[in-house]
Amino acid sequence: MEFSFAKLSGVTTKQLTDGSTLVELPVGSKLTDMASYGMSVTVDGKPVELAELSPKPARTEIEDLEKIEFRYKRKKYAFRFTVGAFFTAVVISDSHTAQTKDASIENEYQYSEAIATMGMDGGKKFGFDNLPGYVPTTSIVLFLGDMDKDSKQEDTEFAAAMSPILAHGIPFVPMLGNHDFVPDYWTGDNPDYGLTVTGGEPANRAALRTIDAYLDSAQRVKDPIKNVERINDGSSHTQANPFTFVFHNVRFYCGQTYWFQKPYSIDFVMKNEEPLARRSQFRMKNEDPLVRQSQKQVRNKSLSLEFGEKGDVSSYSLNKKRASYYAPDGVIDALRRKVEEHREDASIWMQHYPFVAGYNCDRWWLDQTDVGRYIKTEDASIYGTDRNLGFFATDSARAMARTKKDALVDIISMTKNPVHFSGHTHFYAEHNYVNEKSGAQVKDYTVAAYGEDRGDAFIVLCKEGIGCVEVKKVNFGSLSKMKKEEYRMKNIE
Repeated sequence: MEFSFAKLSGVTTKQLTDGSTLVELPVGSKLTDMASYGMSVTVDGKPVELAELSPKPARTEIEDLEKIEFRYKRKKYAFRFTVGAFFTAVVISDSHTAQTKDASIENEYQYSEAIATMGMDGGKKFGFDNLPGYVPTTSIVLFLGDMDKDSKQEDTEFAAAMSPILAHGIPFVPMLGNHDFVPDYWTGDNPDYGLTVTGGEPANRAALRTIDAYLDSAQRVKDPIKNVERINDGSSHTQANPFTFVFHNVRFYCGQTYWFQKPYSIDFVMKNEEPLARRSQFRMKNEDPLVRQSQKQVRNKSLSLEFGEKGDVSSYSLNKKRASYYAPDGVIDALRRKVEEHREDASIWMQHYPFVAGYNCDRWWLDQTDVGRYIKTEDASIYGTDRNLGFFATDSARAMARTKKDALVDIISMTKNPVHFSGHTHFYAEHNYVNEKSGAQVKDYTVAAYGEDRGDAFIVLCKEGIGCVEVKKVNFGSLSKMKKEEYRMKNIE
């Protein structure tokens, strides 16, 4: 038995394991008005009069997700109805690809294959408490930062590890972590130097291009992300370029490392911009067979990525050695304005740094080294900081970290049904952060490391127009009983 609605477009169905069919009406429709949407029914492909069903659908009061059995010629057909389609997001972070033995390309390739085939025949199967009988398949994958080794100027190993996701046509949206976009505090113990031009700056440029490449790819798949918008202060300074996009009527806010990452500039001129501007079509120099295989898979799907090549440091002519940092206040103001435009959108928020998780969490929000050094902003700043600040464990420093967190949670709370996801700590955590002055709050889910912890992830049950419905910890390791070598040989040329 199948229901159709002549006056509605975008109606979807899902088969549940209890034998019932879930009918998902588009956002904006009402279950109480189903009869007015041109309802019709077929059985075995043949039209059937609605009056022949018992109970009669047009006269039946239907509750959201309630199981209803319609009888026709002594046979029962079970249905559930809802408004807004369900979909599943997979959230991962901190792959640090090829940085350790456990985080090898081969291991992470297997995890990514398991993500891409979740719910399919032979793939891993999970479930959600809030939607019994629903076997989730992967609709979108979100990566919360720390792709590979520090300050790399190309990300081909990470691309190889994640390639099964793209090969299956699934939108893959990564963000920057502190190991991808070199923050000022890594050299903050020497305030006369700051961000290095010959190391950090080319790596940052490469990382920004990598994110752009994946965003472009995610907009070209069969079920794409839409309405991608960057959020920055409008200046010419180098910025982490946080962004927002829409997927299945849910708005995602992606803060990169964190929303308060300070813009910077370096006083140098380029002798030749060409080495950093060149593009290669997913060209991989690594001889690992899985790297070559991932290249072939992605090309076969017409989902090639364009990455900039490694920067040639000889092309820089330095006028001075240190970077100048500026207040992130303009970025926060731009974010606030963007939220004002979309405050009715259901929202999911993400950044690399957690709100609470981690014993020295405040240090990350203060851009400090482990001994409390940092670089001041050139301009006056509420969040920068442009003034002297104590060690991150002192009361004054903690107050500054809370100022940032309170500002962000106030903005987040302006949106519909918000939740927050983070990484960085390499372990799972859940915390509810509250602005004690305004009362605004948000639940922050921190995901464990993808590479070091055997493919740990969150699967997130989402619903169009609603946002996050349920979050569950899962593990994508141990894909099958095959030995690693057998798996490897199956997936290489």
